[in-house]
Amino acid sequence: MILNKTSDSIEIGWEHINGISVNLRGFYGYLIQYSIDPDGTNYTDVAIVSYDSDPYWKIENLKINTIYYIKVTPYRKFGDNKETGKAYDTLEVKTDCSGKKIVLTS
Repeated sequence: MILNKTSDSIEIGWEHINGISVNLRGFYGYLIQYSIDPDGTNYTDVAIVSYDSDPYWKIENLKINTIYYIKVTPYRKFGDNKETGKAYDTLEVKTDCSGKKIVLTS
C-alpha cells in the first residue's frame, strides 16, 4: 500500500506473512524492487527488509513526475540461498511534479 509520495520518493507498507513461528522469523524477509517499464521488466533491487522489521520502506532519489512499478516479494533463507514466494500486487505510483515555486522577476 502507498503511504506517501513526493516528487522524488515513495513510501510503502505491507502486511506481514501470517503464521510464521517466532523461532523461524529470522529466516524470512521481503525483497523490494521497482521498475519504470510498464511491461514489468528490468526491476531494480531497492532493499531487503527482515521479517522482524516494520513492514515499511521509503524509496528515495526517484525521478520527478514518473510512473514506477513497485513489487514487494516475500522470501525465506536457506543458508546463502533465498527462495522467493509470490509477490504482493504490483503498485503503480506516479511521483509528484516538483512543487517548486518559480519566481519571475522583471
